[in-house]
Amino acid sequence: MFTVMNNISTEYLRNGILEIINKEGYSPDELSNISGVSNVTIYKILNLKTKFTQRAIIRKIANATNREFVISGDKVIFRKKETEQVLDDKPNKNEQKLLDIFRAASEEEQDELLSFLENACKLIERGRQKRNNE
Repeated sequence: MFTVMNNISTEYLRNGILEIINKEGYSPDELSNISGVSNVTIYKILNLKTKFTQRAIIRKIANATNREFVISGDKVIFRKKETEQVLDDKPNKNEQKLLDIFRAASEEEQDELLSFLENACKLIERGRQKRNNE
């Protein structure tokens, strides 16, 4: 059995939030209002009064500001969503089944699944690097 970490370090998240605030001209209170994240939480992140935050908070901020986010190691990167995303191919039968399972999961379960997949990808990458260095 293993434990999936859903908490993200706030140090890099803070930088992403500050970038959004500066680019969009939001105040922390306005960001709180549009995202549904309490202003206490926003200020704790901005003032580094908390060490970790949940992926759900990052998702709320991203959705409220029309962004997507990527977690790479300890870094949280926010990117403006493309106005139109075109998929060239429809998902195959197995991909569609996986998407259906994921969409049926609760937000918390989705976070756990994403953390698991991120950790699996990191392990695979480490294995590739190790093989390439041998």
